Amino acid sequence: MIIKPHIPTIYSLMLENLLRRLPKNHPNYSKVAERLSREKAGYHGEQRLDYSLSKLDFKHFTLHDVRLPYHHTYFQIDTLIVTPRFLLAIEVKAYRGQVLFRNDFSQTIQQPSPHTTEKVYDDPIVQVEEQKFQLTTWLEHQRIPPLPIETLVVMTHPHVILQASDRTDYFRDRVIPLSKLSSKLREINQKYKQEFMNLRESKHLAQRIAKAHTHYTPNILKRWKLEFEEILPGVCCPQCTHLGMERKNRRWECVRCGHRSIDAHISALKDYYLLGNKTITNREFREFTGVESASSAKHMLRNLQYAGERKQRKYLLSYDSSREFLKK
Repeated sequence: MIIKPHIPTIYSLMLENLLRRLPKNHPNYSKVAERLSREKAGYHGEQRLDYSLSKLDFKHFTLHDVRLPYHHTYFQIDTLIVTPRFLLAIEVKAYRGQVLFRNDFSQTIQQPSPHTTEKVYDDPIVQVEEQKFQLTTWLEHQRIPPLPIETLVVMTHPHVILQASDRTDYFRDRVIPLSKLSSKLREINQKYKQEFMNLRESKHLAQRIAKAHTHYTPNILKRWKLEFEEILPGVCCPQCTHLGMERKNRRWECVRCGHRSIDAHISALKDYYLLGNKTITNREFREFTGVESASSAKHMLRNLQYAGERKQRKYLLSYDSSREFLKK
C-alpha cells in the first residue's frame, strides 16, 4: 500500500516558475535549468520503482520523497518501505551511461555518453547509510523501539552501466539496477524471520512518518542569489505558457496564441508567492502583471485578505501547498 505517493516537490515548481521568469541570457539561467532537469529526472526515476514494488508478495507500506526533521535541519529519503519485519531506505539515482564507484574516495563518476565530460558525485551508499543513521535517531526521539533498517541504492535508468574500481561484491550487494529490485526485496524479507510489529502497527508507523513529512520551501531568490528586479514580470498564458498576456476588456489575452482568460492573474499571484513573497500591494501587483488601473487591480485583489488601509494596504498571500501546488 502506498501511504505517501509520488508528488512533484514544491521546490521543483519554484524552479519551473523561476526559469520561466529569468531572461535566457541571465548568468544563472543554465544553472537553474540544469537543477530543474535533475529534479525532474529524479522524480521520474522514483516513479519507475512502482511496478517493481507492485510485484512484492508480502505486506508493505510505501512512502515516497520523505523529508523529516533532524535536530535543527532535515533529512530526506527517496523511498521508504515499512514492513512488520524491517524498514528499507532506498536512494534512487537516474544516472545513465557508465557509472563507476570508487570506494577509495567514496565517489561516483558518471560518463553519460562517450566523448562527454565526466561528472563526479558523492557516493550514494554513503548518502543512504547517513539517512539510515538519521532515521534511527528520529525513531528514537519518537520513542519507537529499535527496528532493523536496510538500505539500497537503485539505479533506475534502463541504459546504465555499473562498474566498480574495487570491492565489487561490496557494491553489488548495495547498488542494484531497477530490474533486480523485486527479487532483492524478497531476499531481504526472507532474511528477517521475526516480526517486530504487527501489520496494523507498521501501517500506523508509516502514517506517522508521512504526517511528520515537511516540504522543502526555500526562499528561491535567496537560494540562487537573485534580486527581484532580475525577474521578468507578466501574466503567463495558461494555454501556451507565453509570458506577457495583455489586459483587454476585462479579460487577459495572449499575444502569441490568442487565448483569453478571465482569471489568469490568479496564477501570477501564485508565481509571486513562489518567488518568496507573502504579501503584495496594489502597486506591486500592477508592476508584476502590467495592469495600469489601480481600481482594476483592487477589483482583482478583492478576494484576498489584507492588512492596513488605503496606500498602506497589503494583501496577504497564503496558499495550502498540498492543495494549490501539489495536486496530481
